Amino acid sequence: MPHAYLAKKKYVVGIGASAGGLEAVKLLLANLQKTGRFVFVIAQHMATDSHMQLMEKLIGIESVLPVSIVNNGEVLQVDHVYLIPAACDGYLVGGKLHLQPASGHLYSKPSVNELFNSIAEQFGANGIGIILSGAGTDGVAGCVAIKSSGGMTLVQAPETAQFNGMPIAAIDAGAAEYILPPEEMGALLIAKLHGTPLITASNLKSTLLLSAKQLDKLIELVLHSTGLDFSKYKEETLVRRVRARVAYLKMSSVDEYTEYCTAHPDEIISLKQMFLVTMSSFYRDKASFNALQDILRQLVVKRPATEPFRVLVPACASGEECYSIAILFAEILKQKPTFTTLQIIGSDLNPNSILNAQQGWYPEKSLKEMDAQLIDKYFTREGEGYRINKEIQKLCTFAQCDVFEITDSVKYDLISCRNLLIYFKTELQETLIEKFYQALSPEGLLFLGQAENVGIGGVQFFFPIDYHHRIYRRKTT
Repeated sequence: MPHAYLAKKKYVVGIGASAGGLEAVKLLLANLQKTGRFVFVIAQHMATDSHMQLMEKLIGIESVLPVSIVNNGEVLQVDHVYLIPAACDGYLVGGKLHLQPASGHLYSKPSVNELFNSIAEQFGANGIGIILSGAGTDGVAGCVAIKSSGGMTLVQAPETAQFNGMPIAAIDAGAAEYILPPEEMGALLIAKLHGTPLITASNLKSTLLLSAKQLDKLIELVLHSTGLDFSKYKEETLVRRVRARVAYLKMSSVDEYTEYCTAHPDEIISLKQMFLVTMSSFYRDKASFNALQDILRQLVVKRPATEPFRVLVPACASGEECYSIAILFAEILKQKPTFTTLQIIGSDLNPNSILNAQQGWYPEKSLKEMDAQLIDKYFTREGEGYRINKEIQKLCTFAQCDVFEITDSVKYDLISCRNLLIYFKTELQETLIEKFYQALSPEGLLFLGQAENVGIGGVQFFFPIDYHHRIYRRKTT
């Protein structure tokens, strides 16, 4: 049930943005109108309060609604836009917005997830989440929470975003109910009030100027040039990536782009890179990594010191997940130093990602979900980012490899494959789940992403030991 504050069908709208978000926010707010039904709260990543004050001034010029930086405990009013201050997280309790210091000096500030999660918990179906331009993945979990609570989620069309990382992350996680340019979002909110039928993300293909035949042709070009077959990937993902590439090249049609690919083989390589999943960060979904650490700690305590522990991380991107697991073990092994044999194998189809993983240097934003004490312990500051310490780096080996080429000669105790299944059709998902079953030791663990599960076919191979955090154990029979 929604909080009494919203008993008369009023809505709280959370807006999340990061890099490049100012222009998107201005376009959104310039196309709103007073309805007496909506409260707007913006969480945009900001370095300092002075930047926030400048943003207040700039968007206030464009907005048809009054804009102000919110105070701790302030009662929120309809037809008003509130900005969460820099270095703070904001969360709603009833009709008040409370502020608290952001967690960790690298945490995305303010956190979109914190705001959205509170909207989902407090207001249920009366909550709305909007993701605009930005780098990284902040807001994905919050959108999932709002959508799961019966609320509505809107995501900026990636091809219209200056930085499309946050929009693409939300879309790829299945958390986007509506995908559209920011200047069209106000009309959609009004349509919701009036009960007007709307085009949802599930109907996305029919709204795009990209036919199945055109997509098949591009998939065929990539297959012929690179040997990689994307025909069993979800069409929605591929369509978004094609449109983003066409927009980047400022072309007027997909046919023009297809002709360009035929005449310029290097562009096919670029398209392949767009199709491949390369998004990751350290301790992505930190609560899930903490849950995994607790389970691994129990296993290590019982394990003979002479028995190696093998981990496979397929689709490892630039190695963040591998090194995160290595750090988990480093923390655990302090309690049992005799257990020293650990092998972590990371694989990915993208050669550039593998090279980055082997180098072990990461920009600051990749560490935003890690505790400061772990960063100080396992990383060295270098330029505008951090380099992983050699004691952790030596635990991980990286190789360019297709996830479907896993052999059964080596059995793994843990397979961590997070946020890959969401890109595949059901047939390919089932094939991969069975492949993981074959590659794991008799009671091996499988660690999936928050938006994934083993599926109907996978229940014969795995059972959950922590379903909320998507940690499964292989069935022995």
